[in-house]
Amino acid sequence: MRRAKHWSTGLALLLAVALVAAACGDDEDTAAPEPAPTTEPAAEAPAEPEPEPEPEPEPAPEPEPAPEPEPAPEPVSVSLRLPWFPNTQFSGSYVASAKGYFAEEGLDVTINPGGFDVNSITLVAAGSDTFGLHDTGSLLFAAAEDIPLMTVATYFHKHPGAVMALADSGIETLEDFVGKRIGFAEGGPWQLTQAMLAKNGIDIDELEQVAIGFDLAPILDGSVDLKTVFATNEPVLAELQGFPARVFVPYDYGVETSANALFATRNYFEDNPEVVCGMVRAISRGWEFAFENPEEALDIVIAVDPENLDREKEARSLEAIKDAVLTPDAVADGIGSMKHSRWETVDEVMRTYGGLDVDVGTCATRSEWRQVVNGVGAPPPHSLDDERSALAIFDKSASTRDILQYHVRVGPGDVADYVLLPGDPARVGLIAEHLDEPREVACHREYRTVTGSFQGIAVSATSTGIGCPSAAIAVEELCNVGASHFIRVGSSAAFVEGIHAGDILINTAAMRLDGTSATYVDEGFPAVADHFLVRALIDAAVDLAPERGFATHIGLNVTSDAFYAESPEWVERMIAQRIMNVEMESSAIFTVAHLRNAKAAMVCAVSYNFTAPAEIDYEGVNEPLVAGWHNAIDVALEGIWRYEATKSTS
Repeated sequence: MRRAKHWSTGLALLLAVALVAAACGDDEDTAAPEPAPTTEPAAEAPAEPEPEPEPEPEPAPEPEPAPEPEPAPEPVSVSLRLPWFPNTQFSGSYVASAKGYFAEEGLDVTINPGGFDVNSITLVAAGSDTFGLHDTGSLLFAAAEDIPLMTVATYFHKHPGAVMALADSGIETLEDFVGKRIGFAEGGPWQLTQAMLAKNGIDIDELEQVAIGFDLAPILDGSVDLKTVFATNEPVLAELQGFPARVFVPYDYGVETSANALFATRNYFEDNPEVVCGMVRAISRGWEFAFENPEEALDIVIAVDPENLDREKEARSLEAIKDAVLTPDAVADGIGSMKHSRWETVDEVMRTYGGLDVDVGTCATRSEWRQVVNGVGAPPPHSLDDERSALAIFDKSASTRDILQYHVRVGPGDVADYVLLPGDPARVGLIAEHLDEPREVACHREYRTVTGSFQGIAVSATSTGIGCPSAAIAVEELCNVGASHFIRVGSSAAFVEGIHAGDILINTAAMRLDGTSATYVDEGFPAVADHFLVRALIDAAVDLAPERGFATHIGLNVTSDAFYAESPEWVERMIAQRIMNVEMESSAIFTVAHLRNAKAAMVCAVSYNFTAPAEIDYEGVNEPLVAGWHNAIDVALEGIWRYEATKSTS
């Protein structure tokens, strides 16, 4: 309103000046000239006409008032439940609140402390709190109990669970643990310690194990030689009492797990992605500020509970926490980012040493970190124009390009031009074994993605799950972020006599008996593999076969939707049409790739042959098939290398 007032006043002054200037100018122009002298008597001058009156100036129009600014949206009120009493372990959250980072994200966050009888997992699951922080192992146990939680960040990239020895104890390596007395408390540090020793070839039974709980006195008075601790706490307390300590962190010895995980319920995550994104970003900023401005961060944390927090202790703890938060991965990927491999390690440790007896499937508990870090919310709704007779329908394919993808959770730059497409997420791990410097970039639902290189060529692998619908989604979304060449690497059952489990199949086209491709194209549309990719795969297989000892077969396949509907009569129909094999994804992959101006092909390992039912064993381990998978992967990668070499010389 002040700006409008100044504009109005200025306009009035300009109008006044203009009127004065006009009035002076009019007076000069209308003055009569003096008559010239004459000897004749002057005739009576006619009377001058009465001057017309000056028109009254119209009043200046009142300026329209400036529109009132729209009120800022009300902040979203959420709560964050800590797993323990206030301390520097939660600096990121406290700083985010004090410095206004939550407010900048449109959030009003209440931080609730934890304690001995306070379980953040239970409270978030019950809806008493919106978000919680807790240990990754505990969250896996929650998943095993079907508690629908979603982890969205882990702020300690390096789990602080550790073993400490006094600096003057002479214990300098893990081998020095043998024969020593180790005091332990049940929980994460003890589980990680056992995993660390096992990974480094040391039998835990070679140590005398004493349950001492969390009491620090036994190691200070020499009752035990070693003690399980949190590297950010007990060693600091010992040093403050004059007992310098040496700390052995399992992460540094090959047991790479994370901690300090931020989580919410799955429903809240799906319904409020913007809130979740803001929460993660604000806490990450809080940690960054804390390490750049430790004294101010300490002021903020200690102000939360000044009666119980000692500044020197918290300062040393914050310095130790820095090592847990700012790992090289965190510096590269962002504070709070996660890796599937760390969740797998947590899962393995919990099942081996923590009593977890359910295969949770870490892929299912992997959070959508990339959605969080990019701040991508739910996809746009349908766009309806009521003024037109035709509806303007939201174009999913066109409107989701060059952003984080809704299902596969990859964004621009995450995947290579070349993508291998296995069905099983576990087989992505097999492909990673054949790549240089593989890194997992996403894992969501049935879609797991790894990117690495082969012979200097960037290559990704994304699992598609079973069947054409999920395979079509994978190809669509991978095309959206830049992928252009797809090779399905899978399993297939043969119809032709003489084809055996473990053999390699390369298909030139697919008979479309699926419903998905029929949604895309007309009935007579062919699902054809790219000729040049197929040629490269055949050449690679021919070169690898003598060394590996596998047979290669080339022909047509059929893509079917119904695994258990493949009756003897149906098989006979396929054989009569000289169809070589059957699988469940390629027709959709070939079709969608063609429509997206991409290229696709397929190489499969034979799982069994319908004409040799005696050889089919669903219960045992199909060793020829497993060997065939590795051969198929190598054929695909060598084929990419050959295809790329042909491109560069053409």
